Amino acid sequence: MLQKYSGYALLVALGLAVLVGLVPSLDANWVRVVLVVLGLVAGFVNVAGKHRTEFLMATIALILVGSADLGAVTSLGGVIERILANIRMIAAPAALVGALAVIVATARE
Repeated sequence: MLQKYSGYALLVALGLAVLVGLVPSLDANWVRVVLVVLGLVAGFVNVAGKHRTEFLMATIALILVGSADLGAVTSLGGVIERILANIRMIAAPAALVGALAVIVATARE
């Protein structure tokens, strides 16, 4: 049940990231806080068991793609950069929680 709501939270976060990336006038500090909190929720719920490695790989990939300099590519480069920056705000806290879970699990072994 919690996994289902986490999926909805992640979809809302991604939708918000894209919307704010497309409409820069919507960008505000509260949006960043919401993205980070939703990223933390996704991290806490999605780090269970066998999917932990895939989850960490996906978040690392999102963070790396988001750090690419796409502004000079096309006229859409700035929009893509804003969207990816917002997605990084979701992926980074989720990856932090996932990495800490791996460290704790490894320490317990």
